Amino acid sequence: MNQFGDIIFKRVDGVDYSGVRDNTSLFSLLLVIDGKRTVNAIAREDNYDEKELFAMIDQIEKMGLIVPVESAAAKGYQETPMDVSFFKLPKKYRTGIVMVDNQHQMLVDMVTQLDTIRKTQYANVQFRMGEIGKVVKQLIDYTISHFAFEESLMREANYEHYSAHKRIHELFITRSNEYKERFIAGEDIVDELLEVLNRWLFNHIRNDDLAFAPAVLKTVKSKGDTNGPWATKLLKKFFG
Repeated sequence: MNQFGDIIFKRVDGVDYSGVRDNTSLFSLLLVIDGKRTVNAIAREDNYDEKELFAMIDQIEKMGLIVPVESAAAKGYQETPMDVSFFKLPKKYRTGIVMVDNQHQMLVDMVTQLDTIRKTQYANVQFRMGEIGKVVKQLIDYTISHFAFEESLMREANYEHYSAHKRIHELFITRSNEYKERFIAGEDIVDELLEVLNRWLFNHIRNDDLAFAPAVLKTVKSKGDTNGPWATKLLKKFFG
């Protein structure tokens, strides 16, 4: 067995991870290392190539970003699945519309990034607030583009509940901007915002987005490959 196979790792408290955020692979791995699962479990549950995973873990361990907690075999550890909804979009929340599902995963990644900042103890409070501000702005801006993208698909499909769905989007954007204004005014809204985002995002996907999926999926398929000209043009229109 690989030396890391039965080891549980956890992220190091008080470390600034901003330096690895540009490395998507390493940062994504940091987000799923939680001190609850063995490396083998991470490879299996998060669909990592085992050889690549071990190499990345070796790399970020040498960087001092994670530490081994214990040998699962030695401790008689029983693997307990983490709440993957906060890190990876579960299959039951996928619409089957690749473009939409990818955007939902991006939103989940941003929420996770915000939670990572919340859990990290920064020596410089102003730096922490700056990092939070960046993610909050990015999250709201991306959400607005995502909602507009979904609404375009629903209009194209003549979805019967388009108006009601659009209204839900508008209410959420209004609420998000209220959090943004409170943050700008100096209020620490991170815990409250994360609770709202984690609850609302998954409820909205499950109850509203999955409802429009059949109609929209039919339209998307009629337009051809989701990597084709129509899809490329649509994505460029809303995301640049």
